[in-house]
Amino acid sequence: MDDIEIHQCRLRVTRRGGWGWWASRRDLVESAVNVLPELIARRIALIIDVQGDLEITDTLRINITCSRSQWLRTLQQSSTGCVEDVVLEHLWERIDSAIRQSVLPEIDFVSSNTHDHSAPTQHPIIAEQSHRDEISDLTPRSSKQRFLAGLALLQLLIRWRLTEDRLWRILPHVSETTLQAWDAKMATLMQVPAEVLAGVDAGLSSHDAASPWQVIERLAHSLPPSLDDRATSLRFRIAAVIEAILQTGSSPGEEQVREALNHWFPIAQDAPPVGAIRGGGPKKIPDTDNHGDKESSSPILEHDENESRSSKTGTPEPDQSTTNQVNRVESISGSWNRSPKIQEPLHDREVYIASALPFLLLRPLSDLGYLDALRASLEAAELEQFSSAFAAALAYKVLDPPDRGWRRSPAARTAALTFAGLDDVVPDDAIYDLASQAGRFVSALNAVLTQAVLAGRESDQPLLLTRAQPHRTGGYFLADVGGMFPITVQTELQETLELLDHQESMLLLVESSAADPRLLAELNRRGLRFIIDAPPARGETWRAVKHRNGGRWWTNDVVTSSARLSRQAKKLPDAAHAAEEYFDAFASSRLAIPNSHERLLENSLTQAAGVALAQIAWDLWQQREATDPLLTLQRFADFDANVQFTDTEVRVRLPLGRRWMDLSENGLLQDVIDVPWLDDRTVTFSKG
Repeated sequence: MDDIEIHQCRLRVTRRGGWGWWASRRDLVESAVNVLPELIARRIALIIDVQGDLEITDTLRINITCSRSQWLRTLQQSSTGCVEDVVLEHLWERIDSAIRQSVLPEIDFVSSNTHDHSAPTQHPIIAEQSHRDEISDLTPRSSKQRFLAGLALLQLLIRWRLTEDRLWRILPHVSETTLQAWDAKMATLMQVPAEVLAGVDAGLSSHDAASPWQVIERLAHSLPPSLDDRATSLRFRIAAVIEAILQTGSSPGEEQVREALNHWFPIAQDAPPVGAIRGGGPKKIPDTDNHGDKESSSPILEHDENESRSSKTGTPEPDQSTTNQVNRVESISGSWNRSPKIQEPLHDREVYIASALPFLLLRPLSDLGYLDALRASLEAAELEQFSSAFAAALAYKVLDPPDRGWRRSPAARTAALTFAGLDDVVPDDAIYDLASQAGRFVSALNAVLTQAVLAGRESDQPLLLTRAQPHRTGGYFLADVGGMFPITVQTELQETLELLDHQESMLLLVESSAADPRLLAELNRRGLRFIIDAPPARGETWRAVKHRNGGRWWTNDVVTSSARLSRQAKKLPDAAHAAEEYFDAFASSRLAIPNSHERLLENSLTQAAGVALAQIAWDLWQQREATDPLLTLQRFADFDANVQFTDTEVRVRLPLGRRWMDLSENGLLQDVIDVPWLDDRTVTFSKG
């Protein structure tokens, strides 16, 4: 490659580990600007071989991580003009990997569409950054591999495994009911098409000529025992079958794979009944007086370090675990066989809608992998026919609230109907039926969003913890104060605490409604720093934090200076107020499922709408003002559109103006593919 011309470039430097990196943030950024572009350009020239001119219009994000010593050595060598030192080998590997993950797929895509329209393009399953600079996506936009019928779950799990091992971060937060459906679905897949494994690194496995049994056996010996916990066994089974597929090319339904799974990860037959909430029911916080004998040695399970999986050898005896598991899921499905009365999708028609805001949710949700997880989860739960009902319910979350809590305006119904791609009114009973089955799929959707927000949060921004009980949703609400990204709404405190355990250097702002002694004691026991706006109760010895302009808070942080803590504590009133408004707008006023006691789907839709709206606000306005989901709702609720349906695409024509320009410049109007309820038609945005 002779010449590279970059039209626009934005560099973001995230420093972790304190001031040891540099004396001045400005100097650190300037050094990165002076050095990194040249280094990246050199590696691109070495890696990429393109004949002729080629233009990439999509946004490319190259993410590079390095240690302090690597960075200082890079600066030293770049000043002398010599950067080919073996000390920098690891940095080169990271740069090369970032280029291959973000640039090569785009070049393959553009080249295939420019030079050879007839040849099918296969792309590796890789990761990129979404619009929010640190939130991880599952796959680049234009290089996303389309899902194959009946294989969406398998493709998604493989993609998660290959994307910074995201599979192990998401599985712990998927409910037992959903895992059960996934395991049964995998058992039915007797053949894996070559397209599914396209782009998988042939050197993924370091073991030659391994059989599925050997792969699963090695994984079993590396994991803690499941302790007869059905959910944990299911998580291990799913992770093991993905490893067997990637390392041996076998199919999940093959007899040898199933025998190995049943031998090494048998499903407990005497476990309690499956519940809709992860863990099958309420959990209690461990006794604070007995916490020294356990530690977390696995991302999935806390276990006694003295226990280990006993070695198992010999030929496994046939087991009925898989058969029983499949029958159990079939019995759940068979007891509920109502089919939604939903019409055929729209074709060759144009519809005017008073609010295009539901369509604006698609870009950020697609970037975060939410739409992919929705398709796979509905497929595994055998609820694909309800995808349009799901779309309508999601649209209701950002449209005008219903009058008297249930009566929707004609404009809102038309917008929801159009977003769902239907020609007639979406039957309310289809949405209610879907809500009754939410326990079979929503936990995976929630986990995808939760992990994305936690991975993308700015390290200097605290998290807010408050109670959602006043708004009928119950439980604890956790949000990222920077942008008010909703993280989770959990009924049980234990569920929320598990999300916080691996958040390094995190500061938690605890609103007074959630600051009960039991919670604070558990936060302190786990080593989590917090600030509260309520004085300590009897027996509590929290440190007082004062601000020179007034205000008083309390904390368990005895190291950080009062000045720094007070600056963070001042964010608590505004954050608590923003959370209150968020619940008023989405959890109380805009109910997708009015007059229903089924809260799983309602809460999940509230989270999805909140994250997407927060992402839009962050992209558009975070450089000039504090943002939250309501900001997007207020400014785009009346953004109308004409929507045209064809056999291959759904074109959303938006009015040209300042709002259209802002959305377009920030990449929020790029095409969206693989929308589950639109029959694989691409959603495109244009100015009308």
